[in-house]
Amino acid sequence: MTMRPTKVWKVVAFFFASTTALLFAFAWWLPRTYYVSRSVVIAAEPQAVMATISDLRTWSKWTVWLHDLDPSLHLSFDQSPQAAELKFSGRKLGKGRFVIVGKSGLSELSVRAEMPATGSSSLHRFQVEREANGTRLIWSMMGQAGDDFLSSLTVGTRERLAVRDFDQSLAALKACLEAHRCR
Repeated sequence: MTMRPTKVWKVVAFFFASTTALLFAFAWWLPRTYYVSRSVVIAAEPQAVMATISDLRTWSKWTVWLHDLDPSLHLSFDQSPQAAELKFSGRKLGKGRFVIVGKSGLSELSVRAEMPATGSSSLHRFQVEREANGTRLIWSMMGQAGDDFLSSLTVGTRERLAVRDFDQSLAALKACLEAHRCR
């Protein structure tokens, strides 16, 4: 018994529609938020660590997002005693900005990152703690994926990539501070 071509197309269309509906239903229940936290001990004083991370002009020396991922990146800074903002634009990363939204002495810094093209944003929290052999810097990020279907499917990938990027950036920051070449 052979199937008529019309019936075959109906079966294929039904299979495609069912698979698509299941994929959308699955994506609907996926988390839209992500969280990453990494730390490093740096042989430097807490004041030097905080001064470096709170000066957004130094970020291009240590964060892989600003010095490795997009060679075409253009940076602009607006830093005053009340606020600090780093805007970036490039072919690969698109447009976005980092804004310092809070600082608590030498112990904590909060920075909001925004990527309008993807509809995503994240809050970065840097905690500085004195230790016997230097300063521990804890960098954590909590983010919100965009509202589109694809963003909800990529939350796990974002977390894995952020762990890699954090590790590379913290290693670069450690080297930069310990060699006294961050400023």
